[in-house]
Amino acid sequence: MHLHDLLGEASQLLQQVTDAEGYERLLLQLVRVMTAVNPVAAIKYVQDWGPWDRPLELLCAALAEELVRSDLDLAEKFAWSLIDRQHHLRQGALTTTAAALAESAPDRAIALARAVFAPKDRIAAFIAIERAIAVSQPRLARLLLADAEALLPQVELTERWEALIAVAERHVDSDVARAAALLSEAERLAWADWGRRSTVDALSRVAAAFAAFDDRAESLTASVLDLGANAHQSLGQVVAALARVDVLRAERLAYVIADREGRRDPGTVVALVSELTPTAPDLALRLVQGISNVDLERDAALGDLVTFWAPRDQNRAERAAHLVADEADRAAALFEVAAAFASVDLARARHLAAEAGKLSPEGAEPEELLANAAIAASLAAADSEAAMPYAKRGLHLYQNSNRTLRPDLVTALAQSFLPLDPDRGDELLNDAESFTQALISHSEAREDDGEMVTRLRSIHQSELVEGIRALAMVSPERAETCARRIPESLPLTRARAFVTVAAAYAGQTRLCTSGSSLRHR
Repeated sequence: MHLHDLLGEASQLLQQVTDAEGYERLLLQLVRVMTAVNPVAAIKYVQDWGPWDRPLELLCAALAEELVRSDLDLAEKFAWSLIDRQHHLRQGALTTTAAALAESAPDRAIALARAVFAPKDRIAAFIAIERAIAVSQPRLARLLLADAEALLPQVELTERWEALIAVAERHVDSDVARAAALLSEAERLAWADWGRRSTVDALSRVAAAFAAFDDRAESLTASVLDLGANAHQSLGQVVAALARVDVLRAERLAYVIADREGRRDPGTVVALVSELTPTAPDLALRLVQGISNVDLERDAALGDLVTFWAPRDQNRAERAAHLVADEADRAAALFEVAAAFASVDLARARHLAAEAGKLSPEGAEPEELLANAAIAASLAAADSEAAMPYAKRGLHLYQNSNRTLRPDLVTALAQSFLPLDPDRGDELLNDAESFTQALISHSEAREDDGEMVTRLRSIHQSELVEGIRALAMVSPERAETCARRIPESLPLTRARAFVTVAAAYAGQTRLCTSGSSLRHR
């Protein structure tokens, strides 16, 4: 009952904040949790949505992604319902479903794709199926690619360049000449007078597609740089595409971009590193090692890389952490890696925590607390005696912090104590609740708030939801109590908390995890 009430109330709260930053992302999270709990109700929620607008397109795609995880037949029925209703904005949902169906039931996937009305959407669906069956059924895949290409003249000119790129990318491995011809046509359309920003984006996409087989990627990049500043935001994708085929070419191009945009301004390189970290993290590390004389910028970029790699590849994260110049920042980075190692290699985690502790005994409080709590929690089941010193070190940091730490960190400390000293663990959970309550009062806006105070309240609101998320992992009931104390004058924050707690009740921890970085708050 709690779960359905929370989802219903979150939905009502979201209706009050449709223009707020973060609205769309939270709406999608709500639908994903709904789908995990009651997929039929989630489908009805989406089908009853009012206007055919951008949120509806995103909702359909999110719903389809969740449905194909759990019930492919129901996902297929939902996709057909969109076609029957002739929704104009549905590409994400249909391509997701078609691709998921393709491997087990290609005939059904193709039937779904052929029923799509808009040529651009039908091309996307054909390519999704072609990509899924390219290895297992190459002949059928080639026929689908031909069908997709035949539809290109039917796509509106302002959208055709995207479709041309999509088809060209599937030709690269088998017919480079055809791929080049299609991309040349996309380039011609990209130069149409849609405004500088649109042209930069379009040409960057074309250049990224050329990167796999043609040096026109570099010449097009130069053309994009001639169009104006801030092009690195779009050109990062070209560098990332090049990195997949030739890291040295990619590195050279990255420095050309940095030189043209900022005359080797380290800030421009750091911006490029941020763009590349999710898609080409190894290249990002090479670039950041080339930044000299500005340790602050370099350390910030390395910190981003540590945060990216820590949950994915602890060895790479450790390598980046050791490159941080400032000792206190290096200690913080090493503690972050130690926390990530705790669940996979306890010996390594303990070694890194010891190394970081020598670097900065008191200089990395949140990261050190989290690392010690993670190591203690991992050790607790097998060796409570070995775990206790780490738990006590975390407790010492907490007790000497003026008790102003964020509630999510106090909850992590509580988790380490619950198997070792349940009374102490429960006491720490009570503290986490108290801190959460304090953040609620700090988050409420007042009429005399200035710009700086408003920003601070925004930070408090993020920390509040993060604290509730952490509590929800341990005790959804405690987290719900805190969430319900958030006043209705903070509808977006209250809704975020409700959706997070609902995901925890539903056992969908992947839908209430946080990607935020300790060092960048």
